[in-house]
Amino acid sequence: MHSERRKVTLINALVLALILFICPLAPALAITDADLYTARVAVADQSTESRNQALEAALAQVLRRVSGDQAAVLAGETLQPRALMQRYEYRRDEDAPDGLWLLVAFDESAIVRGLRDQGYGVWGRERPTTLVWLGVRDGVQRTVLSREHDGPVAQALVRASRAHGLPVMLPEGDEAERGTVEFIDLWGGFFETVEDASERYGAGSILAGRVDRDSGGDYRGRWTLLEQGRRRDWESHAGGLQAVINEGLAGLADIYIARFAIGADDVDRDVARIAVSGVGGLSDYARVLQYLEGLSPVDAVYVTRVAGDRLDLALVIQGSRERLDGVIGVGSVLHARDRVMVTVDESSARVGPDFHYALEH
Repeated sequence: MHSERRKVTLINALVLALILFICPLAPALAITDADLYTARVAVADQSTESRNQALEAALAQVLRRVSGDQAAVLAGETLQPRALMQRYEYRRDEDAPDGLWLLVAFDESAIVRGLRDQGYGVWGRERPTTLVWLGVRDGVQRTVLSREHDGPVAQALVRASRAHGLPVMLPEGDEAERGTVEFIDLWGGFFETVEDASERYGAGSILAGRVDRDSGGDYRGRWTLLEQGRRRDWESHAGGLQAVINEGLAGLADIYIARFAIGADDVDRDVARIAVSGVGGLSDYARVLQYLEGLSPVDAVYVTRVAGDRLDLALVIQGSRERLDGVIGVGSVLHARDRVMVTVDESSARVGPDFHYALEH
C-alpha cells in the first residue's frame, strides 16, 4: 500500500517536472478582486505613535475580512501587528482626512495560523463575485445604482465591499439595460425582472438591495440574495448611509462564510475523489493541478488515473467534500458534470468520483 502511494507521488512529481520544463504554467486563478491581507489606514503623520496605532487598525481590517467574526477581531488585540507585518508604505492622497494613508501588507500564513490557534475559522481567497442591484430612496430622489455612478452611495458600496473582502460588480446601466430594471422592480420585490436582466453578466450570485431614509434621518436596508432559484432575506438599520450598507454587506459575508470558510474545528483530513474531463494536453494538465493545489481546503493533490482526456484525482482536504465542491463552483476553471460509474475491468466496478467536472476552455 505504502509502495503504491510512493509510486503515485513519484509519478506526480515527474510529470509535473516535465510540464514545468516543456511549457509555462498558466497564471494562478485570482477568484477575488479584494487583496485580503493588505489594508490602508488614514494617519495624521509619519510618527512612530501614529504608525503603531494604524497598524492595529489595519490588522483589525484584515481579521474582519478573513474571519468575518467580530470576536476574532477583538481577539486579534492579543496578536502583535509588527510581528505579522510584511511591509508598509505611506501614500499621499487628498481623499485621506489628513492627506496621508498608511498601506500595510500582512503575512497570510501567520494570520491564518494565529486565527486557528485561537479557535477561529478562516475564509480563503475563493469568493464569489456578486452582482449588486441597489435601489436608493432619499426623500423624493430615487436611484438604481450602476457603474456610471460615482456619488456617495457608490463610494459607500465600494468601501463596504473592501471592508468585508467581497468582490462585487454593478450593472452597466447602458442603453441595452435602461428600462429593464426600474426602481419599482427592486422596491416591490419583482425579482424575476432582476434575474432576467442579470443573465448577461453570468453572475451566480445576485444581491438586490433597497435602502431608504426615514423621517428621523435614519437609514434602513432590505437585502435579498438570489442564487439558482433560492433566496435569502435580511435587513440592516443604521444612522448613516455608510453604516447601513456596511451592515447589509456584513449579512452577505456571513452567508458566504458559513458556506466556504474552514472552521478551526476542521482539523481532520478527508480524501475527496474527483474526475476532470476535457484535459487535452500538458498545459491543461498543469492548469488543473495548479488550480486544485491553490484552493484553500486542499492540502495535497494526487493523480490516480489518466484515461484519454480525463484525469482522476484524489485530494487531501480540510473540511467536508460538499464545502470543497462549493469552493470549486466559485471559480471559472472547472464546471460540474453528472456523477459517473467508473468501470475498472469486466469483473469489478467501483463507485465513481465524489464529483465530476469538465475543464473550461
